[in-house]
Amino acid sequence: MISSVTGRWLDEAQARDPEYWVQQVRACVDFCGAVKTLKTDTAGVALELGPNDTLATLAALNAMDAERVVRTDSRSLYGRPGCLIGQALASLWSSGCDIDWEAYHSGSRRQKVPLPTYPFQRRRHWLDVSAEEPPAPERRSIERWAYEPVWKQKNLHAGRENACSASDMWLLFADRTRIGQALLDALDSRQQPYIVIASGDVYLRECESRYIIRPDSELDYRLLLADIGDRECSSIQIVHAWGVGEEQRRGSVAVDGPESSSRLQWEYLRRGIYSLFYLSQALEVRKKGTPVQLLVLSTEVHRVLGKERLCPEKAAVLGVCKVLPQEIKHFNCASVDIETAQLEVPERIAGRILAELAAALPDSSVALRGDRRWVPDFQAVEFPRSASKSGGIAASSADTVLITGGWAASAWNLPEHTLELASAG
Repeated sequence: MISSVTGRWLDEAQARDPEYWVQQVRACVDFCGAVKTLKTDTAGVALELGPNDTLATLAALNAMDAERVVRTDSRSLYGRPGCLIGQALASLWSSGCDIDWEAYHSGSRRQKVPLPTYPFQRRRHWLDVSAEEPPAPERRSIERWAYEPVWKQKNLHAGRENACSASDMWLLFADRTRIGQALLDALDSRQQPYIVIASGDVYLRECESRYIIRPDSELDYRLLLADIGDRECSSIQIVHAWGVGEEQRRGSVAVDGPESSSRLQWEYLRRGIYSLFYLSQALEVRKKGTPVQLLVLSTEVHRVLGKERLCPEKAAVLGVCKVLPQEIKHFNCASVDIETAQLEVPERIAGRILAELAAALPDSSVALRGDRRWVPDFQAVEFPRSASKSGGIAASSADTVLITGGWAASAWNLPEHTLELASAG
């Protein structure tokens, strides 16, 4: 035993002297001296027995070698003394101490574990490295690195298996428009039951197959699916046509002045992206696991032929159409954009829309222009090398260059490089 009063070994006289123990309580603790004596006079390992590792940490910081100090994590193993003792013994063994394992395991009962009767069949699964080196990948010049979005024609294969059946539930989100009525007539001709949902200012059930809801009300979508009830259906077919035409422009929302323009933008968003958000959430809660095919019909979203007028607020639905199938595995979603002029012949458009659903929505984004069907794609584009010596962008000292980005190193290197090009030009 080492005295924390003198920092040396405790002799028999001190151990029997009451005055020593009074001094032990009142005098300062010579912990550093005691650790030095332990280090000098012994070659063993220091193990702290206590609620934490405070003394072991102090010993390692003062004079004791860190590899000769064993710490136990008693706080994380509080209430499990067997684990704490096992951890301490393992630490002592790894430090080179001899452990009497027979004494430690004395009195323990063991159980036999039956082994399988079949022999171990070794199988090698490593991939052998081929002696032949693979061909080096094609190194393209920097002028051929870029791609640009394009539209290409793609026919809808009529031979695909019909993804619709008589047991499907059909939901049609459409106001009293010509395209909406054409879709209803097409479903009637096929004797297909359906439910029509129109937009309004209150929630209203007109009849068993016709509802009015607020497009931006999460509650209305939950009430709608609750009213529909737990009807048995193999899948749910949805045509969301609230983004078709210019009803919002010519309806109750005026377009004179910035305030009216802001209200018009909100009208597009609430009938588009917010409606799809709340609809998908309600379907996942009420019809969880039921396959859903969602076709989002719109106008003024894509410029395919180069002459279409665009409405950016309507294009917000494209993000939902891409994300929904990735977030919910039983959702299949597609965006179909049509020309405003095609609304003059709604019967033809209605047939093509139902054909997309019958073909299981093979493309996530489709544009119908005239009799042709277009889908987005990317094609390589070759940029000519600049006339400057570095082969970068052509710039002059009179140009104004806007650089966007964060505070990364490249954001600072790019302006310097641009100035070098301007001075070289």
